Amino acid sequence: MTQLGKFEKYLVEEFFDDYRAGDMSQDAFIRRVAFITGSMAAASSTMLQLGCTQEEVPHSTDPMPNSKASSAQLPRAGNPGDATAGVANAGPVPGAKSPLSVPEGASALVTATVRFPSDGTEISAYLARPEEAGAGPAVLVCHENRGLTPHIQDVARRFAKAGYVALAPDLLSRERGTRSVDADAVPGALTRAGVGRHVSDFSAGFDYLRSWVSWTGSGSR
Repeated sequence: MTQLGKFEKYLVEEFFDDYRAGDMSQDAFIRRVAFITGSMAAASSTMLQLGCTQEEVPHSTDPMPNSKASSAQLPRAGNPGDATAGVANAGPVPGAKSPLSVPEGASALVTATVRFPSDGTEISAYLARPEEAGAGPAVLVCHENRGLTPHIQDVARRFAKAGYVALAPDLLSRERGTRSVDADAVPGALTRAGVGRHVSDFSAGFDYLRSWVSWTGSGSR
């Protein structure tokens, strides 16, 4: 396949399967492959190698897709004591199907967006914890290749409901956060960042949780 790394190859094959199954539109498929490969020429070649027909692939001279990203500013916060119960626009998780889903603003939970340092930059993360203060276990929540989505925030709240302090780092913080990146470009951006950067940011998140001695005690993991 057109000079793709292991993870890029995995992603385009996954997206091809979704496209063939009817779970992804042709436009979305083309956009995602283009953002991963870096050009329409490479996207066209890759799609042909995957098994697409000439009628399905873009022309190699077509312009790259325009970004539909927003420029939302991330709020600043610090320690667990600064977090507040619930947030504006509290309500059910969009598209949630699991009976275990915990809506934003649920009683007895506290949520917030926090930041912590990692390799000279600030990483944004979603925090969810029980409203009642006290030592307890902590957990880091890793998002999938769609970034820090409402679903991942929901997962963090599920842990909080079970008594954990849950921290879900946004691995696109250096790109101004998931909300600032085109949804179709997120998988490629995460892949290009490299495993080492993600591991480093999670390590920094772990250190951040460990600094909350009065909250996590010896149970952080």
